[in-house]
Amino acid sequence: MIQKVQNLILLLERMSVLYDRTVGILEREKLSLITFDFEHILEVLREKDEVLGVLRSLDEDRLRIQDQFALIMQKDNREVTLRFLTIALKEHLPIEARRLSELRSELESRIDVVKSRIRINKSFTEKSIKNLQMIASNLNAAIRGRAKGSSKSVRTYTGKAKVCESKQEIGSLVEKRL
Repeated sequence: MIQKVQNLILLLERMSVLYDRTVGILEREKLSLITFDFEHILEVLREKDEVLGVLRSLDEDRLRIQDQFALIMQKDNREVTLRFLTIALKEHLPIEARRLSELRSELESRIDVVKSRIRINKSFTEKSIKNLQMIASNLNAAIRGRAKGSSKSVRTYTGKAKVCESKQEIGSLVEKRL
């Protein structure tokens, strides 16, 4: 049983390090998005996928160990959480129980930081996409000679004692006259 607790502690320590690394990856991802460094974005995405794969694997191992404790303690595996284990082990293994409690708290705070970072990156990415779409639509309209939202009419003297009302597109990047 002591070996299982020590294995669980090792798993949680590894997970803690990987969650710290994930925060750094998310920061680099945002910086790459800001600078439009697409090659670096691809590298960051690969690294993020790799770290997440390892985290999933470690989490599966953690759940397997917790399920083994559930069998030993004759409890439902949904009841046996890290918090439950720290309380249950406090009497028999106080040092390991304290370390398990510390790691659980560390992981909880790190996961909160990762969730926050993900929300920030998601919001930034969505705003960037909307901004790029607006720029592309304005550029497209300007190239076609139709400035968006422009409805100024221009009065032109035709030489026949008449003034012709016409809408002129201004601000176009491409002039249609050759």
